[in-house]
Amino acid sequence: MPNVYSVSLGSVNAFLIDTDGLTLIDTGTEGSADAILDAIREIGRRPEDLDCILVTHCHADHAGSLAELKRATGVEAHMHPLD
Repeated sequence: MPNVYSVSLGSVNAFLIDTDGLTLIDTGTEGSADAILDAIREIGRRPEDLDCILVTHCHADHAGSLAELKRATGVEAHMHPLD
């Protein structure tokens, strides 16, 4: 699928969607932020290009690096209100 990039984070994946803006789906486990920021650069974008983080559910393997990525980019995160 064009403009959708899988970011392998060991036992889980995150995804970057590069369309009108740059969206990250899930943040992997704690300590995955550097790998995600590197992946953003590898697709020719900058971390400050990130517009949105979507978390599929609030488990440590999907949201573990959320705080670190929010600090690094200042971007808002979104998830279901029950999470």
